[in-house]
Amino acid sequence: MNPFFDWLKDTGTQAMLVFVGTSAAIVAAVGTIYFGRKSLTKRDLAPIEQNTGHLEEVRSGIASVDSRLRKQDETDRLKIRANRVPITARGYQSGNVPLPLELSVKESQEPDFNINHLELYNERDLPFGSFPCERIDGRPNLDYRASIPMKTIGDWFHSGSPDQLSTRRRLKIRVWMSMSGVEVPRDMAAIVIQSDGGGYPAFDVQGNV
Repeated sequence: MNPFFDWLKDTGTQAMLVFVGTSAAIVAAVGTIYFGRKSLTKRDLAPIEQNTGHLEEVRSGIASVDSRLRKQDETDRLKIRANRVPITARGYQSGNVPLPLELSVKESQEPDFNINHLELYNERDLPFGSFPCERIDGRPNLDYRASIPMKTIGDWFHSGSPDQLSTRRRLKIRVWMSMSGVEVPRDMAAIVIQSDGGGYPAFDVQGNV
């Protein structure tokens, strides 16, 4: 064969081999870069997601604390307003019957105001039970009534501090009222007087705040 054509053939083969080799190298380099970046992204994704989840937990915790603080602040403001509500307590029991203890509020400018229940305490904060209050209809004031068993009244009276006489005791009533949908308490001092009720002790309860 002609030496020129032999040279051309050999040169073309070499050029083709160089081209193929170069192309393979480029493809390999591009693949390395692409898959290397893809692998790096996957490797870094786990700690990033973990940190993001931690931040979400922190944000959720902050929101929860903020909500509780707002609720506590609102409750504290309502307690201050509750301590401005004038309440009168009165009740008399004679005989072996429950004492009807009545609570009266002249008026209230508070929205959704209601007296829910009351609790009896002595001056050392020893409790003597909780009793539901029912609204008394047909009266000009906001009047409520709770029914206290005779034994409870007797135990409550004897736990009180004497006030000048042994038949006159200082005690405490805690009134639970709801305002704006939140229940808040107000304490009031009470005087309970014991007398003879014809075979049974009679008790006269008086208090105001």
